[in-house]
Amino acid sequence: MLLFFFVSLLGENHHIDDSINNYFTKLKEEDFSGKCIPISITSDAVSNTECSNDNFIFILSVLRHFDLLGSKSYMVHLKRSHFWIPYISSDTVTVSLSLSDNTEGELAIFSNPQYISELFVVQRNNLSWSINEIRIDDPQLIKAFYHFKSTLDLDKYITKTKTGYIFNQVEIDNSTTTEVDKILLKYNLQKVNEFLK
Repeated sequence: MLLFFFVSLLGENHHIDDSINNYFTKLKEEDFSGKCIPISITSDAVSNTECSNDNFIFILSVLRHFDLLGSKSYMVHLKRSHFWIPYISSDTVTVSLSLSDNTEGELAIFSNPQYISELFVVQRNNLSWSINEIRIDDPQLIKAFYHFKSTLDLDKYITKTKTGYIFNQVEIDNSTTTEVDKILLKYNLQKVNEFLK
């Protein structure tokens, strides 16, 4: 009976990791259509863009932080703040994140990954776990986030109107288009695709 309880606890704690792994699985497939997760930043600057755009900028910032922009082949490493135990632990767990290049293969197992501390707040509701909030406390990640926020032209390829979208006259040249531009274009096209459904 004790063994069954312990195995159940391991499975339940594994579901915490699953909520974040599923998030990154969608990102690797360049699917930005997941639910919008609120972002809090320990900075005086206040975010006033729409949530989905902030989530997109967050993704770019994390990939830039780990030098993985343009890569779809990376490993996700997670570290929970504590082992969750029902009726004893809080139903909120913070999770630290590290990403590593998958091309390193087995060497990545022996490396010492650098984590962004307590980045995700995962909460248990109705017997399931989901990401409730993203907390950006790391100074380098904050710097990357506000760099993209101030320099990235989210309307470069399309402009939102009251009734839909207008495609801008921008040449897409594969030899000069940056990795950020490619991801931005895919993000914009997905927005239009969702609008047409």
